[in-house]
Amino acid sequence: MSKRPSLSLASLSVNAPAPANHAAATLGGVANKDIKISSDKDNKMSNRLQVAFRMNKDAYKELRRMALDEDTTVNALLLKAVNVLRAQKGLAALKD
Repeated sequence: MSKRPSLSLASLSVNAPAPANHAAATLGGVANKDIKISSDKDNKMSNRLQVAFRMNKDAYKELRRMALDEDTTVNALLLKAVNVLRAQKGLAALKD
């Protein structure tokens, strides 16, 4: 049984340098560094950042259902909730 070469998680990243002599160095003939993972619009919105947090799986499913029912996004619902908390503390609302 031959050993498979080990890859670190960093080497699997789209933005990581392509590993030498490995099939993952290209994706459909395109080098990893040439793959675009965000839109030009996202790049222009440099004052925004992505935030990750953990929540109960069932709570998240309910949040997604609420967003669908209200024809909005989970992000918009979360921002609305943060603004309710800020209003309770007498603070100005955050803008999207």
